[in-house]
Amino acid sequence: MLKPATIYKPKPEEVAARLRGLAQALDKSPSEMADDAGIARNAWSQFTSEKDPRVITLNNAYRLIKYGVTLDWIYRGDDSGIKLYLVRSLNAVPVPIVGRIPSNSQD
Repeated sequence: MLKPATIYKPKPEEVAARLRGLAQALDKSPSEMADDAGIARNAWSQFTSEKDPRVITLNNAYRLIKYGVTLDWIYRGDDSGIKLYLVRSLNAVPVPIVGRIPSNSQD
């Protein structure tokens, strides 16, 4: 018998840290990042807040794919689908934002 699928719920603080790290790796201010991605500045601010962030909506997350990241990276931190040059840039950001999901994860 198949087990029911476990629904993965992204942790807002981790997603926000990755988004802040992405902007930093691209050398963009929060305003520049929001404008360039086509995301409202107030929404970007909510998605990247250090206190009580909101998880980025799927529609807005799709807008970030043009920078070479994947939805798996945005929501789960899985960097396996990201090009090596970008992983290196993201790893250079002082916040630990890139890492693979542990193999014993139940999602």
